[in-house]
Amino acid sequence: MTIYIKKIYNCLNNNESKYFILAAKTTSAGHHILDLDRNLKILRTRILHKKIKLNTVKESGMSAKIEKTKKNSKLHYNILKIYKQTKT
Repeated sequence: MTIYIKKIYNCLNNNESKYFILAAKTTSAGHHILDLDRNLKILRTRILHKKIKLNTVKESGMSAKIEKTKKNSKLHYNILKIYKQTKT
């Protein structure tokens, strides 16, 4: 079980969900993406087999504490806590 913090990004041209998280990010192609609904609940986990340029996506100003576990040789993600930036 691994727990880490990831940024939440605004979704790109997708009417199904408003936000997403790059759960597993590498320099090569292949990313685990957590699609989130408007209430920041996980809709689905998918793998994108191409590079994502982070300068093409917009940060939402929120981050999430995520738990990664492996069950039946498959990765599972749970959102433990959402952190929202406050303007000061």
